[in-house]
Formats: sequence, structure tokens, C-alpha cells
Amino acid sequence: MIQSLRLAALPVLAVVLFAVGESLPDGGIVLKFITELGAFGFLVWFCWYGVSRVIPRMDDKYSQRQEKTHEESEAQRKHYGEVIDKLMERQDQDRVANRDVLQELIRHCAKQGERGQS
Repeated sequence: MIQSLRLAALPVLAVVLFAVGESLPDGGIVLKFITELGAFGFLVWFCWYGVSRVIPRMDDKYSQRQEKTHEESEAQRKHYGEVIDKLMERQDQDRVANRDVLQELIRHCAKQGERGQS
């Protein structure tokens, strides 16, 4: 948080330095040059810092989050695959049990029909 406040204050500092340089009379041309160079130097540093430090860190964090998300989705896919396999196995067992009950019912009805005809 403090570091982000420092970074947010840096552009303000550059504007202040530039404003001081612009408000100096012509007699302070050396000081004006130094303040403008300071503001320009700050802007160059700010751009360099953003490109060489901030963006690579953001890219690394993004890559880490992407990898973590990928791993989590793979784990979920594997878990749901196992759940579906268990459900299909249970359905197959129920189908076999229903077939056996139906065959027993057919045999029972066939025996009852033979008794009724005799």
C-alpha cells in the first residue's frame, strides 16, 4: 500500500518540478534547466521502471494465477470424471439387478400360468 502511494506521488513530484522550472525568471536558467532535466529524468526513470520492473512482475503473477487455475480445473475435471464413472457403474449394477428381477418375475408368472392351465 505504501509503495503504491509512493508510486502515485511520483508523477505529482514531476509536475511540481516542471512547474517550478516554468515559473523561474530568465535569470535562473541553470536552475530551470536542472528542474526540467529532473522532471524529464524522472519520466525516463518512471518509464524504465514500469517496463523493466512492474510489467514483468505483473506478467509473472498472471502466469502463476493461470497455472494455478489450470491445476484446479484439471483436479475438478478428474474428480467429476471419477464421480461420473461411479454413477455409470452404479447404473450398470442397477440395470443388471433390474434384469434379474424381471427374469425372476417372468419365471414366476410362467409357473403361475402353468398351474392355472393344469
